Parts: sequence; C-alpha cells; structure tokens
Amino acid sequence: MPWWNGIGSTHNFWVGAAALWVFSAAVSAMNAPNMQSSQFYGWLYRFTHLLAANLDKFFGPRITD
Repeated sequence: MPWWNGIGSTHNFWVGAAALWVFSAAVSAMNAPNMQSSQFYGWLYRFTHLLAANLDKFFGPRITD
C-alpha cells in the first residue's frame, strides 16, 4: 500500500476544516454590495455568505451605502 493512502484517511477532517476556514475568510473579505454593484454581485455575495454559514450577512441588508 502506498504511503499517501494513509494520509488522506487520517487527515481528511483537518484538510476539510482548513479548506472551510480559507473559504470563509475569502468570503468574509468580499465587499458588501452597494448601489453601483451589479445584481449578479449582490446574488453572489449573498449566496457565498450562505455557503460559508455567515447567516448574519446573508439575512442582513441587501445594499449598503
């Protein structure tokens, strides 16, 4: 059995946790949509915050000043 087969099974949780942390940080760095933003960016902002479980930003105001 190759050595890399054991690594994936023992470190799956930590790899997933690290990937979720990086994704959440990237989503949190997005600017909130404003009046000049496209509708697609507003949708993308809300959808990615939903996936990252940032529900306070998902349910918050749709457009900021």
